[in-house]
Amino acid sequence: MITQINPQELMESLAKPIKQLEAVIKDYSGEHISIKSYLTGKVTSIINLSAISEWINILTTLTGDLFIAFFAITFITFFFLKDAELITQSIYSTIPSSFRAETNIIASQVKTKLTRYFAGICIEVFLVFTFNAIGLWLIGVKSFLLIALFTGIINVIPYVGPLIGIIFGCAIVLTANNELLFALELMPLIGYTALIMVGTQLLDNIVLQPIIYSNSVNAHPLEIFLVILITGNSYGIIGMIIAIPLYSVIRVLIKEIRENSKFLNEIYVSGNK
Repeated sequence: MITQINPQELMESLAKPIKQLEAVIKDYSGEHISIKSYLTGKVTSIINLSAISEWINILTTLTGDLFIAFFAITFITFFFLKDAELITQSIYSTIPSSFRAETNIIASQVKTKLTRYFAGICIEVFLVFTFNAIGLWLIGVKSFLLIALFTGIINVIPYVGPLIGIIFGCAIVLTANNELLFALELMPLIGYTALIMVGTQLLDNIVLQPIIYSNSVNAHPLEIFLVILITGNSYGIIGMIIAIPLYSVIRVLIKEIRENSKFLNEIYVSGNK
């Protein structure tokens, strides 16, 4: 889509709004400022041969890392599925026999919660994709399936993901419809696109996420928010993605240890005596 953009046509479509903006600035400041010259200078200073070379190196490194990660994950997943029983038995062999009953209970609860959580996430991704695809199709957005699919997947990242999806969708609409009149057609289309995606996100926040999180994690929304905030500040986007499933496991462990641990029960009995 980007390679099909004609830069000359794009600049011609933006020429009129730029002149109007320059006129507004001149009326308020009394000085004539050439926005086109300013943007050209900024772009020229940013895009140079050394920067392009650096971008190519970064892209090459990233592509290689993604390929290695994909290969490693696929390889590891295959043997986890193939030798699941062997792995489970190896883990159990390291656990003292006196704690295996508690371990079975914890493992069962963790499996149930994580299964329900990831099933809910898949349903959430599908619904966000569906709502966005239908809305964008109704207003005539090109590549509505691409935008809807990206926003559905990126929605997995709490708080940050939806914002990235909205920016991505508006950018695609802007670059793919440069033949439209900027003020009369393109800007309203971008506005409708953003409005549909924000509406889908509100529906997700108000209806879908509370159902998924309350049924899978059984935690207060404030707990979820604080956990995501802490992990996001400490470990970035990866931390935000794994925050809720990891927190679910920790909650199960703490709950089971508190209620069924023989050591804690003995301390409690001794304290009462």
